[in-house]
Amino acid sequence: MLARVAADPSMMYHIVFCDESTFVLHGLSKHSVQVYCSAGAARPSDVCFISDKTIKPIKVHFFLAVTAHGQYEDANGVVLYEECSGTTDIDRRANKLQDGSEMTGKQEYWTKENELAKSTTEEEMEALLHIVCTKFQKKTGHWPYLSIDNASIQGHTSTMDVDKAAGTSKSAETPGLSSQRKDAETREWAVVCAASTFDFGTGEIDPHKAAILFRSRHGGGVHKRVKERHSVFIERHYKNFREFGCIADAHRSGRPVIISEEDALAASKILKAGHWVTEKIKGLPGATYEELIYFSTMDEALLKSPQLQAIQQKYGVSPSKLLKRMHAVDPDLIRITLRSHHKFSYAELQDRIRWCLTMLARVAADPSMMYHIVFCDESTFVLHGLSKHSVQVYCSAGAARPSDVCFISDKTIKPIKVHFFLAVTAHGQYEDANGVVLYEECSGTTDIDRRANKLQDGSEMTGKQEYWTKENELAKSTTEEEMEALLHIVCTKFQKKTGHWPYLSIDNASIQAHIDVTCLKREGQPNISMPAHHNLKIPNYSPDINRGIEHQFGGGKPRVRNECYSLNHQVITGAELRKIVRRQFTTGVPKYSVAKDVAGLTLLWQIISSPAGQQWTDQESGRVCVGSGGNWGPRGSM
Repeated sequence: MLARVAADPSMMYHIVFCDESTFVLHGLSKHSVQVYCSAGAARPSDVCFISDKTIKPIKVHFFLAVTAHGQYEDANGVVLYEECSGTTDIDRRANKLQDGSEMTGKQEYWTKENELAKSTTEEEMEALLHIVCTKFQKKTGHWPYLSIDNASIQGHTSTMDVDKAAGTSKSAETPGLSSQRKDAETREWAVVCAASTFDFGTGEIDPHKAAILFRSRHGGGVHKRVKERHSVFIERHYKNFREFGCIADAHRSGRPVIISEEDALAASKILKAGHWVTEKIKGLPGATYEELIYFSTMDEALLKSPQLQAIQQKYGVSPSKLLKRMHAVDPDLIRITLRSHHKFSYAELQDRIRWCLTMLARVAADPSMMYHIVFCDESTFVLHGLSKHSVQVYCSAGAARPSDVCFISDKTIKPIKVHFFLAVTAHGQYEDANGVVLYEECSGTTDIDRRANKLQDGSEMTGKQEYWTKENELAKSTTEEEMEALLHIVCTKFQKKTGHWPYLSIDNASIQAHIDVTCLKREGQPNISMPAHHNLKIPNYSPDINRGIEHQFGGGKPRVRNECYSLNHQVITGAELRKIVRRQFTTGVPKYSVAKDVAGLTLLWQIISSPAGQQWTDQESGRVCVGSGGNWGPRGSM
């Protein structure tokens, strides 16, 4: 690419960079946003972008093509933006219908298996690239060079002239040069190079050809004194020479604008204050409430605050310069990252309060109950072959930081997945096992056959077989039948070891919501019948209450990443990853970590069930506690 650009510098402006991407809004804790506020301000507890009228994710799958060509300056470099298959609530323009007839209006794309496309197809991608080329050629008079990646839907687009374009120019720095603005020799050579590319037909110079000459041996190495992009340096000084007839700097009107401390403080106060918006109350026609929204960017603040606009216009400075001055005079102005949590409805708050009060009463009547609870849930660990992981390491402060942490060998780039079930307890009988009652890999794990209760044809189980869905398809994740079998194993093991049936702390996932502990089934084994109150099904959206297992997932996954990193790309197969995950979630679990989490549960239940704002001092720990009225507990209580 460097050779091609050297031969034709204008090529860089004929490259169109194309790719597809997806933006998804979730109703729960999958988002973060940066906002400006006072350093002492309370941090909002939730950032939920989807209305509580729906909790279904909203997705926009889109294609974007951009260029640096001057003809697209007014369009901010955007050649094409188009929504693709997979976008929520949209039908796509198709080249042809499913039956092969000619396209009429908006239709949906179909896969080769004659199924409705849920993401961009190769046919759709080719159509989008066709539109890009047509628009670019019509506007510029040249066919574009297409910079596209190697995704399967783009890698076979062979009917077009596709070039993978990349490259940057690197300016050399001159040690010891105090001021390049006073270096007349460098400016003179820049003007000479620019004049040598002057086109008498258009009356313009070619800065890129001039930059090539500027770096040639004829310049005696003066280009090494220039720290900025050579073409920009040449063009600026040539324009200055044409306008003023010399290479000296143009006369400046005076000192740079200095924003007064008073105005900077006033601007900072506006930025920190955010703005209030009026929201309608669901279910109460005409009723509204006010909500504080912080500013996340200076542009947003300037758009919504006339007072801030007035200060900027008074000094004629850029938003970044105004913000820099605000930071200089007001140390209290900070930018923080807000992370979202589920926003509880009134009914959900009451459900959490009732559940906590019930558990506090049951534990008060039988304190040993806490050690008979088994916390159960499933989770997934996936290794990607690209830069989708992070790991914390110790090194010298001056050491170079590695640019990537890739855990999968370059022999494969396919993700490797372990989908597993974990059950833990604080019972003393499981102290030697670090609190782990059961670790079991589930359906959906890479390269594994699952133990089934029965085969697809209904015959008796023999060895390891796969689970099947009700639609008679091979299960790609845990089924309700498989979950019931796993809980049957948990209860059997716990009762055999402790002499008591466990209390099962499980969440409200669909495969667990209908579990009946009064009749737990497993093929080939007698049914288990426990009292119904042994099912401690936690309220909706309450991972904090189920922290006995959630903390194990949160602590175990970094340990898996650390071990994969230490093996230096040796993890290639699902079997190798399964060994690591099993080790880190069994023998690798820190001793007494489950017991420590369980010991703090009663205090957490008291905080959640107490009225919001009510304060008291916990006698055991001596800490001052504040009730949340059913909402999330204090930071760190999860």
